[in-house]
Amino acid sequence: ENISTESYQFGKKTVLYIDGKYIVSMERSLICYNSDGSKDTSFGSNGIMTIPTNYIISGAKLVDGSIYFFGQLHVSGLDSAFLGKASVNGTLDTNFGIGGIATFHIGDIDSTYGGDVFNDIRINPDQSIYAIGSANFAPSDVYTNYFLCRITSSQILDTTFGTVGYKNYGY
Repeated sequence: ENISTESYQFGKKTVLYIDGKYIVSMERSLICYNSDGSKDTSFGSNGIMTIPTNYIISGAKLVDGSIYFFGQLHVSGLDSAFLGKASVNGTLDTNFGIGGIATFHIGDIDSTYGGDVFNDIRINPDQSIYAIGSANFAPSDVYTNYFLCRITSSQILDTTFGTVGYKNYGY
């Protein structure tokens, strides 16, 4: 598959299965295949849902008939973690975040050492979300720290968790 939006291929990929179809998360897109291996052209645009090039998907999950995808957003030397939501037909859920994607800045320095990224998520029945990821927290700290955060059903950090919506677990 030649996907022009995929400039490089590394990191975690995910394969989801629903109703006889396979949805594959790539770096910047989700691609849907029928069980016979042909592309499902009813998904996204001709089988592909592409996100802007400054986002990098690190994984995806299928929860309650929706696709949640997550990873890192890079803008002007500052990386933020992101969480997106789409329907199983490859359309962003515009009621989620801004245009289907919510961003979260957890650390406090530039992305020289990797910046913020969500590595995995769990969606609870009340639609609150736990995300685990990595970030840099102090200008003198060149090591990645791991964090766990709780995101409300309104896609904001839940400040009742930890002191600011996340717990930093150090290097």
